[in-house]
Amino acid sequence: MLKRCEDTKLALNWEKSHFMAKEGIVLEHKISKKGIEVDKEKIEVILKLPHPTTAFRTLKDKLTEAPILIAPNWDQPFELLCDASDYAVGVVLGQRIKKHFRPIHYASKTMNQAEANYTTTKKEMLAVVFEKFHSYLIMNKSIVYTDHSTLKYLFAKKDAKARLLRWILLLQEFDFKVIDTHRAENYAADHLSRLENLYENTFDPKEINQIFPLESLNKVAHKDPSTPWFADLAN
Repeated sequence: MLKRCEDTKLALNWEKSHFMAKEGIVLEHKISKKGIEVDKEKIEVILKLPHPTTAFRTLKDKLTEAPILIAPNWDQPFELLCDASDYAVGVVLGQRIKKHFRPIHYASKTMNQAEANYTTTKKEMLAVVFEKFHSYLIMNKSIVYTDHSTLKYLFAKKDAKARLLRWILLLQEFDFKVIDTHRAENYAADHLSRLENLYENTFDPKEINQIFPLESLNKVAHKDPSTPWFADLAN
């Protein structure tokens, strides 16, 4: 770990550094030998949800039990579960481990007034182009699951509106395929897209970024020196 910091000329604050620790909070997540867990202070919006039905109780337990997140495996394809409601988009990033979907990150974004007036297709597309996971997907194969089957045919559509055409051009930089799924099979993203009164500072309220940077933050391989510094902690 120290050798990697030295090689990259990364300066450490000695007072904020901890050695020989069995667990700790890193980038707002609790990291231990069990994996990457959500910081308890960040899940209050889930714990304070109204009394759910049996199905939502199961989801609530799954979202708050630990460990719920895994570290990304850059040699495997990523999967993106997307959904949009009238006022928000919900996205879950994950990967398959022994045929079981394991989440890497959950995210949700409340739409602004202009986005709330989009058609259903545009709202679902908005979830797909959500910029939060670009660094994971830009150099990797990925699968997008959505319950709006129209998205599968947008790339062959020649008379799409200007905004959709811009998004289609942006998405052509990614190596992914779209798979239609039922809402019952996409319950996590569907639920995140329907949360109201989210934490004010959890998500940046700015417009969706429609321009990709020239440089990629994710040009890494499993044994590449640029592998994220926290990979060893998570494994």
